Order: sequence, then C-alpha cells, then structure tokens
Amino acid sequence: MRWSMVPALGTTSRSDGAARIAALAMLLGSVEEARLELTLTGTTLGAALIIAGAETLVASREVDLGAAQALAREMGAILDRATRWGDIDQGSRDLLRQRGELLFDSLLPAPVKAALRTIGKPVGWTARPPDAALDKAGTRLVLVLDQALLGLPWELLHSGNAFVGLEFAVGRVARGLQAEAVFTSGRERNWRTLVVCDPRGDLIGSYYEGLALRDELARGEGCVEVDLRSSEVSLVEVRRLLREYDIVHFAGHAERGDETERGWWLRDGVLGPSAIRELAGGRRFPRLIFSNACRSAGDGSAVGGLGATGLAAAFLEAGVEHYIGTVQDVPDEPASLFALTFYARLRARPGAGIGEAMRVARMVLAERYGPASVYWASWVLYGAPTSGYATDVQVADCAVMETAASADIAPAGRVIGAPPAAMSALAAVSMTALSATCTSVAYPLVGAP
Repeated sequence: MRWSMVPALGTTSRSDGAARIAALAMLLGSVEEARLELTLTGTTLGAALIIAGAETLVASREVDLGAAQALAREMGAILDRATRWGDIDQGSRDLLRQRGELLFDSLLPAPVKAALRTIGKPVGWTARPPDAALDKAGTRLVLVLDQALLGLPWELLHSGNAFVGLEFAVGRVARGLQAEAVFTSGRERNWRTLVVCDPRGDLIGSYYEGLALRDELARGEGCVEVDLRSSEVSLVEVRRLLREYDIVHFAGHAERGDETERGWWLRDGVLGPSAIRELAGGRRFPRLIFSNACRSAGDGSAVGGLGATGLAAAFLEAGVEHYIGTVQDVPDEPASLFALTFYARLRARPGAGIGEAMRVARMVLAERYGPASVYWASWVLYGAPTSGYATDVQVADCAVMETAASADIAPAGRVIGAPPAAMSALAAVSMTALSATCTSVAYPLVGAP
C-alpha cells in the first residue's frame, strides 16, 4: 500500500510526521465538501481524496474484487429479505453493518479510511455509537468511480461511525458515462416537473404517491410547474414529453421488456435503455430523473450494479445530470415517504445540494421505521451531490400549476383530486420528520463536544 499527503502539510521527515497528521486532521475536521476518486487497474485500487480543488491525499492498495463482490451479494440478499419479505430486525441491521465494515476495511487504503472517519468532525470529536446519523448537514462527498466499481454498495460501507449513506451527502459520478456540472444552479424561469405515476393503472400506491407529490410541490411558495400523468400513459406520450421538463419523476413498475433490458413499464410497452439512447443527441434531457421503481438503478443482489445496458446508464449517457433509482424492490409506503421527503428538502434548501436531500430522506426513513430498518438503503444517487436546484425567479413571480393530463381520468374506483387520508398522513409524517431533522438533533450525539 502506498500513500502520500500534499506537500503543503509538511516535509517527509519522521520528526514532522505528527505535525503533518495533526494538520491534516484539522483540515479535514472543517471540510464541508470532498471528492474521492477511485480507479481500478488490475488488482490495484487507487484513491485520491480532493479537498478545495487540491489533492490532499493519494493512496493505493491491492484488492480482491471477487471477494468484495461476494460481500456485495450478501448485502444485497440481506436487503432483499428485509424489503421484499419484511424480515426487518436488529439482526439484519447488524449483518448489514458488519459486512459494510468488512467492505470498508478491505477496499479502501488505510489513510483514506482514516480521512473518511475524520472528515467534517472537529478536533476533539468523539466517536458516536454505530449507525448514529448527524444532526447537521452532512459533508458533501462526490464518489468518482470506474465502471468496474459501480456494482459495489458504496453507500453501505460502514466506517465504524455510521453507514456512508447516512453520514455523508453522497453521490456517485460514473467515470466515462456522465459529465459533471453540465447545468447551472440559477434559473430565470420556474422548474417544470413531469410526474408519471401508475402508468398502467395497476399500482394504486404509486398513483397516490403521484397525487401526494403533486400536492407537495404545490404547497406553499415555490417555483414549480407540475404536469401529472397517470393511468394509460403510452410509450409515445412519454417519448414526446420527456425532454419538455427539467425534472421527471416516475412511480411505477420497472420491468424487462425483453431478455436484457429493464425499463419503465407503460401502458403499451417498456421504455428501456435502447429507446432512451435513440432519443439522445437531440435536445437536452431533463436535469433530474427520479425513477421510483423496483431495481431501477441496478440489482443490489447481483454483481454488475449499473450495467452497460441499464436504465440508469442510458439516462446518464443521454446527458441527465442526476439519476435516482433503487437497487431493491421497495414497498409503496417507504418509497412514497422517501420521495416526498426528498422533494420537500430539495425545495426547503435548494442551494444545499441534491445529496443533502438524499441523506435527509434516508434519515427520515430510518427514524420512521426504527433502528432495525434498512429501507433507507435502497436508493442510489448518480451525479454530483453538490449541485443545488435554486432558481433566480423571485418568489412573487412564482406560480405552481398542474397541466391538464391523463390523471384527470381516474380508473374505476379511484377518487380524483386529493390523495387518500393514509397518503396525506404519510406526507404529514414527512413534513414533521423533516422539520425535526432541520432544527434539532435526530439521533443522540453521545460523547460529542
């Protein structure tokens, strides 16, 4: 294993070692944003930690990718049992944590592990209990990964303090698949959002998710225009509308259209990677795609993750800046709560970065379903977590609208207009938990200064 620190932190003499380590600890303790670039060459994993645009630490080590993939499969199976069969207990959480620690130890060079345990924690900070989430905004962590590394559950690595996905506002950048910072944060017009929910009329939970999301985006003062489409939504309709919006939220099934492709299951077929690539190269795609469907970001129980033919890869290659999807089958209620909390946080703090909205949504699910729950671990963000969704439109000029859409025609037995009481209650849970997360300590900070 080899590693080095930036020359500015001192010379390489042994007498200066303690001073250099102390200087690095002080620097890392105040960090609000970091970038970790990981490359795999043969069996050598190289790591470069970049802070404030400068390489702060460079290290490498030999890794057994096959053993890491085996651990990833085990973690996927644990998540699958918990989310598909409801096998949620502290034993499952402990198994996930233990394997997360093993991955953390077996993949990352020792100096990088030490840095990640220190980033964002002031000098004198004392370790919290395992899995304790932070009350303050998490340090934004950009993970730049070779495609060979995308199938590993980086958000579930456990540092001994917490899971990476709870401790950091983390997002993945897939090297060779996507460009960074292709959009600017400020805008001179409203964000236009397309919500496609229950497009086949056979998943009522996603239908009500769409209604609740529409109402959340229309709540209070916000610069959002919403177009809600539900029931009998066709391939032609989605292809026609896809590039008309800044944000597209899909709530429905992600199924295989043939033997190789998984995509959005619509009324008359599957919108898969091939169809998305056909649309690439023309007008700009949406900035954000939130695919709230089962395994829409890859298969968490199988090695390969994103995959060369995956839905996420196709959207990223087409120019989407942020893609959110799942690596497991997800029940309706946690899926809806995650989405509602994510968008509420994104609107409440549009300049804080999309990664922070993801982290808060994970924390709210962990709070809602208890310490043994692992529902929060199902979602993955591709794209830099540092990018925000602020707008330059003045609040007085904002108007929330819902475009007339196929949602105006409800399937038999459904009520048009408002979501049912259960979904409204879930939205209230999201708002209450979000308020608590923003203003108070969500978990006890034992030993903190």
